[in-house]
Amino acid sequence: MADVTRAHGGVNAPLEQVGRDLEFISVTLTGIHTGFASLDSDFEKVVKVIQKTASITIIGLPAADDVIFGVEGLSASAAVITTDIDAATGGSSTVALVVISGDVFA
Repeated sequence: MADVTRAHGGVNAPLEQVGRDLEFISVTLTGIHTGFASLDSDFEKVVKVIQKTASITIIGLPAADDVIFGVEGLSASAAVITTDIDAATGGSSTVALVVISGDVFA
């Protein structure tokens, strides 16, 4: 386990990293928040598409046509995921990697 050295000397407590790199992706799809708890909803279809390319660790609550997922081991580009979501839902989606800055997803 690696130690983290402070800028002014000394050593912090050991830092343990578990799992793979966590990435966040944003999915925009008209109506994804409508009836999202129903079987075979567009939301469920989006989850299934993302599960093909990553392990979903966090799922945000869909609102106003948007939802954010926290994933590990993402193996496909946003463009590939977008194409697959569009095919599964018949809609037109936008998928983007999201960066956390301070206390905001940007």
